[in-house]
Amino acid sequence: MQLNNDFEDALKILIDQFDERLVRFLDAGGSVLEPAVQRVIKDSGILPILERELDGDGAANYLVRATFLASTRCGNLKNLFLVSFGMVGEILRYCSPISTIAKDYRASLFREQAVGALAVTEGCGGTDYTKHETAVTFDSDNSLVLNGVKTWITFGARCNFYLVQCKFRDALRLVLVSADSHGVHRERISAPFGNRGSDVGTVFFKNVVLTESQILPPKINGFLTSVSNGTPQLNVSDVGFRIGRLIAAASGLGLGTSCIEHSIRELKNRTSFGRPIIDQGSWKSRLANLLTERNVLRSAVCYGLEHYEHQLFAHIDYWTPLKIRATEFAKTASGILMEACGSRGYVDIHSASRFVRDAIAFDLIEGATEPLMVKCFVDFQKEMLMRKAYDLF
Repeated sequence: MQLNNDFEDALKILIDQFDERLVRFLDAGGSVLEPAVQRVIKDSGILPILERELDGDGAANYLVRATFLASTRCGNLKNLFLVSFGMVGEILRYCSPISTIAKDYRASLFREQAVGALAVTEGCGGTDYTKHETAVTFDSDNSLVLNGVKTWITFGARCNFYLVQCKFRDALRLVLVSADSHGVHRERISAPFGNRGSDVGTVFFKNVVLTESQILPPKINGFLTSVSNGTPQLNVSDVGFRIGRLIAAASGLGLGTSCIEHSIRELKNRTSFGRPIIDQGSWKSRLANLLTERNVLRSAVCYGLEHYEHQLFAHIDYWTPLKIRATEFAKTASGILMEACGSRGYVDIHSASRFVRDAIAFDLIEGATEPLMVKCFVDFQKEMLMRKAYDLF
């Protein structure tokens, strides 16, 4: 799909602003939500364009492209596209036709530069909702109250609102909660491994009073025009995870691609016995294999975008194996970069260290090698139109 030229131009302007100085500021503990950084995002002109484009059928294409490009420069910036615009934004987009509050909160992402966080993980059960204790119950005066604790939440320490996964009447639901609501307390998790600059935090909800309108519908419908057995439905919480996995795969693809490009530059500039290291047969072979893996992942991501809604509302999870494969690609590519940089890669101020750290953190957060997922990805490849020319990336 051809993306809007204005969007591409605005995105490139934004990415170019995240130079080494700004990236170092974020790596040292600065926040992507600082007013000065937010002004950079606003001044790029991307927000009104993104709002317009994300209202159409090609929303996922824009989110994936933005996350891919952001990941080549700054992992902190990509989380805005992955979490706030992507996971949170897509949930609200699908809920908007039947929820006024979802529509209003989604508009705030662009017009007020608000940032949303998806509060799922709990200390007692991670992302396993069967072990979650956060719940909405009826108080003594019959009002709805939210109680619970969420941790390791991206943007959790400074976002404007939360989508909180909780139990309500023995069912899993998502509720919208403003960060300044009475009973909301949050603490920043300092120096987390990965996601630096993204204000990762623990959020406490104590007797937060809600209205029924803040509880999002349990299921949403797909926008497919023709299906055999009526319009398919999907749990609201699943939308965020599914689109998040596709966007995360693009992030791994972007990070790995950047590592390859940096490796090639290093190997061209370094010599051994008077010859560029890149001319050595072993390096040519390793880079060729890595580029082949990159092309396979790129085709898989593009295939996922072409069939976005069919796969989003399918019973089979296509994108988890794709995301895990992308984490392996990013980690392998970062290892190649470290070798290509030699001793320079172990100096903290060298950019290679940042790429390696981001890749390891990405693998820790997004997934690790699992034989079943590798097999699923191979099966997924069989469905792709491998000979089609894609130019999204």
